[in-house]
Order: sequence, then structure tokens, then C-alpha cells
Amino acid sequence: MSATMEVRGLNELLAKLDQKFAKAKVDQVVNKALRTEAGTEVDELSGALRAAYADTGISAEGVTHGNVSRSSGVPIIKMGNSGEHWRLIHLNEFGYTEDGVYHPGAGNGVMTKFVENQAQEYKNRIANNLEELLL
Repeated sequence: MSATMEVRGLNELLAKLDQKFAKAKVDQVVNKALRTEAGTEVDELSGALRAAYADTGISAEGVTHGNVSRSSGVPIIKMGNSGEHWRLIHLNEFGYTEDGVYHPGAGNGVMTKFVENQAQEYKNRIANNLEELLL
């Protein structure tokens, strides 16, 4: 269950922040903005999954996010699923083949569509979070 959302256009804002504040302060502000947005994204993705998997809602309840990581040089937060069905999420998202017959999952492409639909809104909310934290 890997989906990537890349934000562009914030490099200029981050460069200005680096000039104005110490690196530790910038990292602290960026971490807080990312954690705030990750919480919002978890809630919204849970809602999208509830709509797709209306039978039990177990897949939606397990949506979670990790901490900010900078191991790649860029601050990121990974989202995942720690619920009962975490092993089955990819089957619902991408479908599966059984005896040569493809079976689309119950929520075929729900997470992919979510990421594509949220990309611009995500970028705007991160920028707003950064501005609010700096004012």
C-alpha cells in the first residue's frame, strides 16, 4: 500500500524560512505542519474507505500515520494501515487474480483516487499551516 504525494512550490517558502530562522526552528515548524496535515489526511482517507467498504469499516479504522522522517533528506510522513485487515488492503485497492481470472477489489482504486484528488489541496493546506505557525 504505497502511494506518493509530492508537493512542489514550497521550496521557495522553505528557503525563505531557512534564511529567516535557525534550522532547528524551521524543522520544528515543518514537523508540526506535517503532523497536523497527516492527522487531517488520516481522517479524510478513513472517510473515503468507509464509503468504499461500508460493510464493516475495519479497513477505515486502521488508517494511521507515522512520525516525521528525514532519512531521504526531505521531511515525510508515511501513512499506512494497522487495523485487522492491513494484509488485505492492497487486494482491495488493486484487485487480485485467482485461477487466471482477475477480480477487482471492493474499493478498487479508492486510495489512488484519494491521493490524486488531494494533491493540490494537500499542498495548499501545508502552506497555510506553515504560514499560521510562523505568524
